[in-house]
Amino acid sequence: MGNSFSYEKAIKSGIRSAPTEIFIYGMMNVRKKDMVMSLYEDLYMARCGDPNAFASITEECRPLIIRMAYDVCDSVVSLRYIREDLVQEGLICLSDAVAKYRPDRDASFKTFVRVLFDRKIKNILRGERVQKAVPQEC
Repeated sequence: MGNSFSYEKAIKSGIRSAPTEIFIYGMMNVRKKDMVMSLYEDLYMARCGDPNAFASITEECRPLIIRMAYDVCDSVVSLRYIREDLVQEGLICLSDAVAKYRPDRDASFKTFVRVLFDRKIKNILRGERVQKAVPQEC
């Protein structure tokens, strides 16, 4: 039994502090190449304020967000003009997902991001439909 630190256990238990050596790496914005961090470790570090960890999460989830936004926009021709706006909304949802994700709910982080972004897309499309239904007076 070593004195090892488990990021997944720390996230589940709500612990907000990290071991000193990890904190120093985060403060210096340095990552060792041989230091392999899982998504859960990145989530923990991002919650502690490490911008590199959040960048790593963004890099890993960006293809999912882009694919979802492009699928919606390609299926409806009139929505192609909001494609990049949807991608930006997806990145905002990713930020919310980092703050709100709970591993004890038995869903992967990417599934949680997908659900949040899908709900956001539906809200945006609902707003677009209402906006088009209201006649604009000149």
